[in-house]
Amino acid sequence: MKPVLTLCFSVVCLIAKGQNPYPPVQLDQRFGGSGVELVMKLVKTPDGGVLMCGYSDSDSSGSVSQPSYGDFDYWLVRVDTGGNKLWDKRYGGTNGDILMDARATSDGGFILAGYSFSNAGGTKTQNTWGFADYWIVKIDANGNQLW
Repeated sequence: MKPVLTLCFSVVCLIAKGQNPYPPVQLDQRFGGSGVELVMKLVKTPDGGVLMCGYSDSDSSGSVSQPSYGDFDYWLVRVDTGGNKLWDKRYGGTNGDILMDARATSDGGFILAGYSFSNAGGTKTQNTWGFADYWIVKIDANGNQLW
């Protein structure tokens, strides 16, 4: 019982002295549009920046620069080490396309993986084979779709 009371007293003393137990915020940026954006994965880029990978149903608004292909699309935002947006790109068809994972590739690009309810259209080149299918997309370092 004594150690718990000591720990509680120590925490109260830190707060009472006005010391902030949390480190100061180093970066505070916001990305999104008028709809819903969800980030699923952060990938460190070779230049020390970050590729934020997720999905969006926003049309061109806020920091979403491209119109929606329909419902949710894969949406990526690449930022530099200072959190400044370098580019954003979206990939998808006329129905929902949900990005679940992304990885850097040895050629400096990225591979995106998720699932799709869309037929060919938008940036999607093949029809769905059923209700939902896996969908992988390969992009280069600038977000250009390779396959």
